[in-house]
Amino acid sequence: MALARAKSSVLSQPTIYKVLFAISFVHLLNDSMQSVIPAIFPILEKSMNLSFTQLGWIAFTLNVTSSIMQPIVG
Repeated sequence: MALARAKSSVLSQPTIYKVLFAISFVHLLNDSMQSVIPAIFPILEKSMNLSFTQLGWIAFTLNVTSSIMQPIVG
C-alpha cells in the first residue's frame, strides 16, 4: 500500500515549466546558430577577409559545439 502511495505522489508532481522553457530556448538557439552562421559565411569572408580555411574552422567549431550540446538539451 505504501508503494502505491509513493508512486502516485511521484506521478502527481506538477510539470516544471521553467526547466522546459529553458531547455526549449537553448535548443532554439542551437538550431538557429546551425542555420544562421553558415548562411553568413559569404558576408564574413568579404567583410573580415577570411580564407576558406578560416571559414572551415568556424564551421568545425560550430559543429563540434552542436554535437556536444545536442545530447544535453535534445
